[in-house]
Amino acid sequence: MTQPDEEKLTLPEVTSDSTLSDGRGIGLWKTKYGAVAWCQIILECLYLIVILGFSIYGLVNAAQIWLSDTPQGLLPFFLGDTSTNHKMLLWVVIALSGMCGGITFSLKWLYHTVAKNYWNQDRLIWRLTVPVISSILAVFTAAMIGSGIIPLLKTTSLSTPISCAGFGFFIGLFSDNLMAGLRAVAEKLFGTMASPKSSSDTNSNTDS
Repeated sequence: MTQPDEEKLTLPEVTSDSTLSDGRGIGLWKTKYGAVAWCQIILECLYLIVILGFSIYGLVNAAQIWLSDTPQGLLPFFLGDTSTNHKMLLWVVIALSGMCGGITFSLKWLYHTVAKNYWNQDRLIWRLTVPVISSILAVFTAAMIGSGIIPLLKTTSLSTPISCAGFGFFIGLFSDNLMAGLRAVAEKLFGTMASPKSSSDTNSNTDS
């Protein structure tokens, strides 16, 4: 049986110009997508930019209400008088900043897949729903932290708009990683559909 070669430190190979882009040669600038594909790509990009604009407007509106204690803009129209209820504003900031994080991730993924020729029409639903999922995850992750289910942060850490905005954006930007992590925790606690956690395992964990 042959032994695998030992790992050796060597000088890195010279990087070609094509590997710095999407593999095309110099001067090959024409698009690989047809008119129908480009129409959908542009519409997806416009959708993400429009909801990003609404999210940023909502965050600015929340900051105005927080600082002036007067109802103004669209948020009071949808949520009522939030000038005397700053806790509601904090949840709104988490939701909107989570959406901003998800939109940022979607925009990055959109231009990455287009440039690398990975884009396809079947990922449309994924790209459209990521901002909404990111916003929901940001809100309910904050709820789990506040209730003590996830001892990640102190509840006082989410008591100001700036901390809520940073938290929400971070969760939204890495929502895929968060969902994978939460699933791993759930499988460890409850088992899987194929192999649910047995009562003997539960008793042994309780005794320990």
